[in-house]
Amino acid sequence: LSQAYRFLSPATVTVYPSPSPTPSAVPTYSVTPETFATTTSSFLLQNSGEMTAGSLTATGLDIPFTFQGGTYPGTTGTCSTSLVSGSTCLIGTEFSATLVATYADSLLVTYDDSGGSTTNSTISQALSGTGVGSVQLGMGTSHTCVVFSNGKLKCWGDGESGQLGMGDTLDRSYPTTSPYFVSGVSQVVGNGTTTCARLTTGKVNCWGGGINATHLGDNVTRTSHPSPVEVSGISTASNLCLGPSYACAVLSSGVIQCWGSNGNGQLGDNTVTSRNLPANVFGLTTASSVGCGMGTTCALLSDQTVNCWGNDGNGELGDGTSGGVFTRPGAVTGVSGATALWVGGSHACAKLSGGSLKCWGRDNSGQLGNNAALAGTATPAFVSGYSSA
Repeated sequence: LSQAYRFLSPATVTVYPSPSPTPSAVPTYSVTPETFATTTSSFLLQNSGEMTAGSLTATGLDIPFTFQGGTYPGTTGTCSTSLVSGSTCLIGTEFSATLVATYADSLLVTYDDSGGSTTNSTISQALSGTGVGSVQLGMGTSHTCVVFSNGKLKCWGDGESGQLGMGDTLDRSYPTTSPYFVSGVSQVVGNGTTTCARLTTGKVNCWGGGINATHLGDNVTRTSHPSPVEVSGISTASNLCLGPSYACAVLSSGVIQCWGSNGNGQLGDNTVTSRNLPANVFGLTTASSVGCGMGTTCALLSDQTVNCWGNDGNGELGDGTSGGVFTRPGAVTGVSGATALWVGGSHACAKLSGGSLKCWGRDNSGQLGNNAALAGTATPAFVSGYSSA
């Protein structure tokens, strides 16, 4: 009698991006914008062959993709180094990204199929994720606010002057959502005990402010205000800055409007008269961003030059002179090709198109970075050793 022999089929492992053996699309992860929460997913491995899959493992994940808990098979995973015929196991993965970006990766599963001509098999499972996180921070003396990519605003810290925008004067020791801004915020700025927000509608709201809070911009002189008030007459703001007791907004037209205290001419309206309502900065119609200092204001223009006005006691205007108060904008000397602008208390810096930095103004603590003997400069000087920023 003849006898027939049948060989067992090699192990064949399939990966399913779900906890059940049904094919589905590439799993997409996303994180909660305002909590940076980690999201997880489970992958089911099934051995449909008749042999045991040995040397089973999974690799290939790069941050922000990881195994749950950091190691294979993940804290919720059940896979080990082998998978017997007809059985399944789970691999747990997680995704955590705090940048607004799209990510892609591949989970690589390898095993020994225990027979046939192939002894090492690799399966690739595609992964994708969308990271969302905070967009921008604004800080005052003792408080912090953050805008998230979904337009939500959270603040924490000292609330004595109502600077947290919660409708009260309580302190918060953890990020707390403003009941007025669960969405719709594009930018937040803080200074001292005041906070202002630029909304997606182009309007500006301010709150807090301490005693004589005239710089909230609604034509009312008051003590601190714990809930947002709308700045009068502004509906197309594209950039915003906040100094001590004054604020400025760039409009979509390129005009800048400022309001609040004006003893140093920081409002730039060719006067030293304080304003409860926004007033146009004299002569500027091509601004793209604005920065507020202690009593000096600077603007980046569309032609990539910089203008400054206000207090020039330490050369903050960058025009080669020091001393006095200037109530209207003047060109900063030697700055062209500027792509970004920052204004500190008594100094300012511009990033140039080649990546270098130039700074000017007070240098009592080396803040200009030009390797000089703590000597301020009224003419912009390169930051030493910086060719890219």
